[in-house]
Amino acid sequence: MQNTLSEISAHSFRDEAECVLQLENFIGDFSGIYLRARKMAEELVIKARAEPPRLFEALLQHYPLASKEGRALMVLCEALPRIPDAATQQELIRSVANSATWKSGRQGAIGVASNVAFGLIGRLAGMKALNAVSPLFHKTAAAIIEKLAGGFILAESIESGIAKAKKYEEKGFLFSYDMLGESARTANQAERYSKSYSDAIKKIGAQHPTKKNWREKPGISVKLSALYHRYELLKKDEVVEHLLPKLLALAKEAAQHNILLTVDAEDAARFDLYLEIFGAAFTDSALAEYSYDGFGLALQAYQKRAFPAIDYLLALSQKYHRTIPIRLVKGAYWDTEIKNAQMAGLKNYPVFTAKENTDISYIATAKKILEHTENFYPQFATHNALTIAIVSELSVGKKI
Repeated sequence: MQNTLSEISAHSFRDEAECVLQLENFIGDFSGIYLRARKMAEELVIKARAEPPRLFEALLQHYPLASKEGRALMVLCEALPRIPDAATQQELIRSVANSATWKSGRQGAIGVASNVAFGLIGRLAGMKALNAVSPLFHKTAAAIIEKLAGGFILAESIESGIAKAKKYEEKGFLFSYDMLGESARTANQAERYSKSYSDAIKKIGAQHPTKKNWREKPGISVKLSALYHRYELLKKDEVVEHLLPKLLALAKEAAQHNILLTVDAEDAARFDLYLEIFGAAFTDSALAEYSYDGFGLALQAYQKRAFPAIDYLLALSQKYHRTIPIRLVKGAYWDTEIKNAQMAGLKNYPVFTAKENTDISYIATAKKILEHTENFYPQFATHNALTIAIVSELSVGKKI
């Protein structure tokens, strides 16, 4: 049992083979679950492939994420919607279009059309004629990227997001609203993000006034790096002093509106501080007065500390008699974590270096969460059909 933050921190750079052995021992005999899950996963994939692909799915099939073109498209999808002026948008499109050959991928109408569009922009990038013809191509490229980004971004504002979500909510889906682009660089930005979160909580909470249980309502995710511009481990005391009151204020607002608030995960270097701030907010008497158990957090399974962190969270839940919602993800910034560790000259990494080890960590952590559903409200995020099926098998017989 790792009930203290220092015990969890000790796992940051633990030998990967030792971590995996511990996880495998916890999982135990897995053969029966795996066989059933594999069959279910195959059925899920067949069903998904039978659906006609949307534009962004077709483009991703044509340009795999392992290719330069696929990565270029992801850069555009992530950055373009957040650039306010047309000139900078055009410069980004020009730069990205010229960074790949636009010849890879599978054949087909969408592939040929996108090869021509982005390839032509790339070839024109260094020509004087670009100034005359580029607006047309940039407009075309921007339209393609807007459609592509629509597969990942619901809307550009909380109001339009709520409006677009209604048709999905009618089918039984719920949303946890994230705000893209968080990470305050100045105190003014941090204040603006705090206000945006507060406004979003009020608007989300107003949508379902008759529903009393936050489990039946949409929620919101909050990044600590958006609430304070110096969210750094070396400034721990300063961070806690300034950031904790902001997080508590948002958590109390979420409690008043009875919606789920998830503290979103970020980079591994700040994980210890992340857990400490969450624990301080969770145990604060001001929040406890609301009898609110919708204040939770996200855990990244590619971090070596995800599995031992469950013991710390379990102890918090048991001591204060409140459920903790946990959103388990695999993690999206593996390349950055590896690069940061290498730049620091570290011998080991805070994340697993092999995908299969991250999968083992995810399964073990999911199993541990599901063994304590009286303390945790489990939420599982993944794009992998086999992982979905395994979690489904692990959930059989569990009261959630």
